[in-house]
Amino acid sequence: MLGEGITLETTLMPMIWSIKAEPSQIGQIIINMAINAYDAMQGEGRLTIETSNVILDNNCKNRYLQAEPGEYIAWTISDTGAGISAEAKAHIFDPFFSTKETERRPGFGLATVLNIIKQHKGDISVDSQAGKGTTFRIYLPRSREPML
Repeated sequence: MLGEGITLETTLMPMIWSIKAEPSQIGQIIINMAINAYDAMQGEGRLTIETSNVILDNNCKNRYLQAEPGEYIAWTISDTGAGISAEAKAHIFDPFFSTKETERRPGFGLATVLNIIKQHKGDISVDSQAGKGTTFRIYLPRSREPML
């Protein structure tokens, strides 16, 4: 899916906490984020995916997240693409917004990602620098329910 010119690097925490989520929706997040990164890198670069357990406190909520304080799993998805301008960054989660050719994709990828994350009472942050790439951090609340 990513192509020959893109390197995939993963750092996956072995004892990641459980989350309560529909597997198909988690898959949709991963696919949409990978497609977005691929497009940003224009077929050449590095996609990095990391997972970790994090505890968010009130300081995190006030600074850059809307998620309630608590225990979360975090995905950090970084690419070495062109980055996102400040103007575009304000709209990247809007339906129909796209910096790509509109004939290629209608601009639902990140809007869908945000919708799924919010349905699961999670949050997402984005950090981007022009010419250096973009990092998304996805936070989904830990589930204490036993795994089936």
